[in-house]
Amino acid sequence: MNESYLKMSLDDIRNSIDLEKDNWLNRYTTNCYSYALGLDIPSSKICEYAYDPGSIGNSKHPLLIPFSYNELIDNIILDLNALRIDHSFINPEDNIDEDEWKIAIYIPKIYSLNNLDDFHFTREKKDGLWYHKNGFNISNLDYYDQVIRNPENCCMEPYLYTECMKLKLKK
Repeated sequence: MNESYLKMSLDDIRNSIDLEKDNWLNRYTTNCYSYALGLDIPSSKICEYAYDPGSIGNSKHPLLIPFSYNELIDNIILDLNALRIDHSFINPEDNIDEDEWKIAIYIPKIYSLNNLDDFHFTREKKDGLWYHKNGFNISNLDYYDQVIRNPENCCMEPYLYTECMKLKLKK
């Protein structure tokens, strides 16, 4: 893979993944996708639009509005492959190994699967609760200020839960 478009190497990005970090420093230069991946690095230090799915993996089909759900998923998988992160789709209540983590994917409720303009992500932490970067804040609360225990059953207005993935850094 040609990494010349990146300001950091894929190994440096991968080695920066920190899923246990409680004090998120780059609140203004990261998004929910970076939080799901555990990457508290300003996007400008990686590449332009680093936290649009597909940017790290150098997608030939960037998420230009409108984009399709399949393009979103394909670009997420492209990034995961570039970062050497094993992944599979699971039920959010499935058990995972100690060295794995779960992320949930959401899309806007009012759009068709072929006409998307946004996305959202949550990540399950070791305490069994789901957290997300909501604007500038990290929270485990949904739209109604309820603790997120299952991404399928929470209210993430204006988003709709679609998928859960388990992720694991390849050795």
